[in-house]
Formats: sequence, structure tokens, C-alpha cells
Amino acid sequence: MRESSSFGVVLLAALVGCSGIHERVVSERSSSDAGAGVGQGGVAVNGGSGVSGGVGNSPSAAGTAPVAGVAAGGAAGGGAPTQACAEQPSTLPLRALSSWEFARSVAALTGTAVAANALPSDVTPDASLAEAMDLSPAGVAALLAEAERQGEAARSGQLLPCPIDEPVDDACATQFVANVVGRAFRRPLTAPEQSRYVDLFKAATGTGDFANGVQVVLEGALLSPLFLFKVYLGDPAQAPNAQHPLSPFELASRLSLALTGAPSDSELRAAADKNDLEPGTGLERNVDRLLALPASREAAVHFISTWLGLKELDKLASPDLPPELLASMRGETERFIDDVMRFTGSLTDLLQSSNSFIDRRLADLYGIHSPQIPEQGFIAVTLDSPRGFGILTQSSTLVHFPNPSRRGRFVRERLLCQPVPEPPPNVDRNITVQPTETRRQAWQAHQADAKCASCHSLIDPIGFGLENFDEVARARTTENGLPIDASGELTEPVDGITAGPFNGPGELADRLAHSARVRECVARAWLSYTLERELLASDDCTVQSLLAAFGTGSPNLQSLMRAIVLSHAFRTSDAAGMAMAPPLSFSAEGPFMPAVARQKAVLDLADAEAQWLTPQVEPAGQQVIASYLDSLRQVEQQLGSQGPVGPGPAP
Repeated sequence: MRESSSFGVVLLAALVGCSGIHERVVSERSSSDAGAGVGQGGVAVNGGSGVSGGVGNSPSAAGTAPVAGVAAGGAAGGGAPTQACAEQPSTLPLRALSSWEFARSVAALTGTAVAANALPSDVTPDASLAEAMDLSPAGVAALLAEAERQGEAARSGQLLPCPIDEPVDDACATQFVANVVGRAFRRPLTAPEQSRYVDLFKAATGTGDFANGVQVVLEGALLSPLFLFKVYLGDPAQAPNAQHPLSPFELASRLSLALTGAPSDSELRAAADKNDLEPGTGLERNVDRLLALPASREAAVHFISTWLGLKELDKLASPDLPPELLASMRGETERFIDDVMRFTGSLTDLLQSSNSFIDRRLADLYGIHSPQIPEQGFIAVTLDSPRGFGILTQSSTLVHFPNPSRRGRFVRERLLCQPVPEPPPNVDRNITVQPTETRRQAWQAHQADAKCASCHSLIDPIGFGLENFDEVARARTTENGLPIDASGELTEPVDGITAGPFNGPGELADRLAHSARVRECVARAWLSYTLERELLASDDCTVQSLLAAFGTGSPNLQSLMRAIVLSHAFRTSDAAGMAMAPPLSFSAEGPFMPAVARQKAVLDLADAEAQWLTPQVEPAGQQVIASYLDSLRQVEQQLGSQGPVGPGPAP
């Protein structure tokens, strides 16, 4: 049994009277195009209402995270043990692509964007930040429908290396399969795989309609487990069960997915083909090249959005928080993160910058009146106190965590990696604010209950520092006619954060932005997300190396990304794959007409490839594939009774 990590356990020992499981926020990755539609000009906003000169595109700030499953041992606060230690190979659980990765991968393969709202939701396979598409029967049916839509779009022949209105010879079919299926599988095809898909192409074109061949091959590739799952079987040149590096193409695939969310580009594939991804040779050069791409900034936005749980905002819709306003709040934070990554990459800016982006809806919420604010789209602004303190005072954070307890818990769990247990089941969680009191007064009265005080004394005093904002993120100076008291307190020192009182979000943000504990918590969260698993005590040495690269004065988030993908844990596996299975034999009778026949052939091929893959992965991965197989078979049964699955709606 692997040893779990212990970072943050000291806090739990103090939580007398608290019980139950730790809160885990199940977040979904944002697929929005951060930065799109941002205006070129800007306005500086003083006091949240007035307007003075323009600021243009300047550095900004945002984000923070649900940090479930990222705690680990070692000295906290970036100190880590002083003795030398060696990074360990990493366990590599079998994971499906996330919906964000699937959409970006398909667009890179076909040039056709995935239909909006066409994909399965994501699930969290364990207590980490990892996300994977839900491959239940409903999820597989949704993927089949999207594959059908992509196949229909590809019938025009844009993916063929020869004209579609002329006879397609073996050379053209072979090159088409190598290009499309090889890129989908994120590695060169084996000879049996190449033959299997070429034969599928030929079977589909029995009537002379070469578009049928294009369609069925693409649909087969997009539903294949070798595309849907991130398969890392290890370098076949290494002995089974040995600690070993990934194969060059596996490493190229992992690098590209981590840094861009999409398959390897031609330059990275060429480096893998030449085995030019070794440390000290082509590895660092290719990592730096990927980090310079806009797609890498989008990947950073995506992680921080996942860490913040921005897609959860959709669930908060109410008369006070209509979906359009929630979308604006999410858009502000995504553009804010993108701005930080574009200009400084600074964790300090993420936590403290007053720069942001607003649209007309947010301007109304923030009480900002200016002719420079466009009717459509976002504009860069500088926000004054109490609004302008990075992610801490982003409206998306304030509505996601709408009261003192939840805001204090947000700081404890997502910025300090200190899990806070749920209250006992018999505790009344409802707190009523009377018309003659403030919310703070109601919360303080709640703390008088001994069953609540031990937990709430650790989180509420932090949350009180954000009482300048109500539950829908409106700034306020009074409540029920009484003045707002936004003084707060950190009740004990935390790795570089001074204990004691603070006044308002500005002082809280300042303490957090310069905390070694926050720096380490962010590093652990990003490492857990990238490794796609919960961190272990054996990861402590990797964390040490990350903190050294991350920096202290103004920790750089891009440097953290670089250090993670260059780490030994990212580039290696702690065990070789199982023995290689013999080549898969598969054949199907064409020409796959009507559509239900084509879809059945695609499902049968995915079933055969999943069975071939099963013995080559470890037991936990075999269970994942078994569930996928069950879904495939249920969808195929539905085809027999209901007819073909139609393509999804146009994007």
C-alpha cells in the first residue's frame, strides 16, 4: 500500500468536535476561450464606481483551487527536508481524456470544432484534481454522435492526401490512415493497426464512394480506446516491471496534453521519432517551445479554472444570479488569468493584482458607469479597494463561496491545503440573519454552539475579512443599516503567514501572496493535476524541486509548469506495462450502409481494441476498460432497437 501524504494534518488534530469527510469540490474544466473579445482599451476604476485614465492591456490576477488530494509530507512552506533526496518514478493510472482535451484533440485532428454541449460531463476518478470524461452508456452515445458529426464533415475529403473525386489507391488510403489514426493514437501505428484501418477503409468504399471510407475510419479512430484513453505502456525496450522512462512518443504525447491540451504537433512528433526528448538534449528545447505557444497559456487558464471550480458557477443560477451574469463572472476570471500568464506569470499578481476585465453586466453589478464600457464584450479595467485584490475578490469566487464560513474554508483548503472536515450530521447548518443584525453578528452567535466552534473558529474569522461583499458579490459598507465590520483574523501562524488580526481583503491578500505555504499549496495542486492522481509521500522530493524552480520573491507560474513536465515523476513510470498482447485480428463487412451498419462496425472495432488493450494495463486500468466495454455494448444494443445515433447539433 502506498503511503499517503501528511501535509496539513496538524490542523485536523485541532478540530475537536468536527467530523465527517473532507469537502471535495468536484469541478469541471472550462473550455471557454479566455481572452476572447477583450477590448484594446481600458479604464481605471476608483472606489468601484468612478473612472479615470486608461490602462490598456496590463498584468492582472486571478484563480485558486479546490485542493482535494494534494497534501503531502515534508516540511511545509517550501522548506521541505534539507537532506538530499531522489525523485521517484510516478504511478500512471489509466485515464480517459477530459472533455476539454477531447474537444481540443478533435479540432487539431479534423479542423472541425466539436459541437457545443455535445460531450459527456467530466468525473473525478479519485481525490485528485484529475478529470476524465464520463464513459457511461450516455457518455459513449454522446461521443458516437459527435464522431458521426465529425465523419459527416470529413466526407468532403479535406483529410485525404489525394482528391476525393478520383479513385483512391492503396498509397492514398495508407497515408490517410497513418496521418489521421496515427495522430489520434498519438504515436506511429503498428503494421497490424495500419492494415486494420486500411482494410476498414476499403470495406467501406465497396460501392466506390470514397467518402464512406473517410467517414468510417475517422469515426473508428475517434471512438477507439487508443484515442479516448491516455495509454502509457512504457518503452518496450525496457524489461517488464522495471522502473523506466516512457517511450519517446508517450512522453511527447504527455508533454503536449499537459502543456497544450492537444496531440503533439509535427515538430514534437519529429523529436520523438529521432529520440530527441532526453534531458539535456531536445527535451528542454521542446518544452520551452511549447510554453511559448498561446495554447500553453490556455492550458494554464484551464488548470486555474479547474482549481477554482469555475464551471460550477452554472449550478448557482437564480433570480439574483441569472446565467448570463454568471457567464460574465466566469469570463472575467478567465481573462484575468490569461492576462497574468501573458504578461508576468506571477503568483503574486494572481493573488493581489487590481487589474481585471468587465463587460456591461459586471459594470452594472460593480456600480461602474463609463461610456468606454462596450455594449458587447469585455474591457480591461483597474479596480480599487475593496474589489481589486486578485482572485480573492473576483466575483466568481465571492458567489461560489457566498458566506464567511465558505470563504474562510476556501482560503484554508484551496490556498493553504488545510482540509476542514464537514460538521457532524446532527448540526443545524442554517443561520438566519435577523433584520436588526449583520451577517457577521449572526455567524458569531452561531459560534457559541460548542459543536460548531472548534471548526468555525478556524474558518469564520478569515471569512469575516471579506464581509465587504454580500452573497452575490455586491460591494457594501452597511447591512440592515449597520456598518460593515470587515476585520478578520488568522488564528494561528501558517508557514510565513503572521497570525493575528487583519483588516479587509487587501491585508488578507497581502499575507497570502507572500506566504510560503500558499506557494507550496499551488505547486502541489498543479502537480496533482498534471500527474492525474493524488500525491503520495514519495512525491515530496519532486515538490522540493518544483519549489526551487517556482521561486520565492515573485513565484512564476510558467516556471512551475516547466519544472513539473521536466520532473522525473512526469517522465517515468514506476512499472513497465504488462506483456505485449499479440496483434489484434479484426474484420468487418462493408460497405456499412445504412448508417446503423457503419455505427455498429465502429462500436465493434472499439470493443475489439478495448479487449486487446485490457491485459496490457494494470488491474485498476482493466476495471476502467471493463466499464467502457459495458457502455459500448449497451449502446450497440440501443442501436438495434432505436436505429442510428444522429450527429450532434452544429457548433
